[in-house]
Amino acid sequence: MVSIVAVGVVRVVKSLPMLLWRAASRPISVAAAVLIVLAFVLGLTLPVLATRWVGEGHRMPAPPPQWAIDPARPKEGCIYFAETQHNLCGDFRQYWE
Repeated sequence: MVSIVAVGVVRVVKSLPMLLWRAASRPISVAAAVLIVLAFVLGLTLPVLATRWVGEGHRMPAPPPQWAIDPARPKEGCIYFAETQHNLCGDFRQYWE
């Protein structure tokens, strides 16, 4: 199966410079043809691979809960930062100071 696909790819790569030459009215190198075929193959396979990766249980992380996003109010015993609307309390406050 792989050899059949490889033979088909080789045929396409060999004929591509001539086809592109006719379309562009100028010669195209074999290296450029290989790059074009590679870009085409990657363009077809990467979305499929990404879909399989997500389908195998790999998920994007869930967004944070709303209470973590909402601005906090000043609390007693904490340092409140108006710019970020967050409090600094407990051990983390001691470390900060």
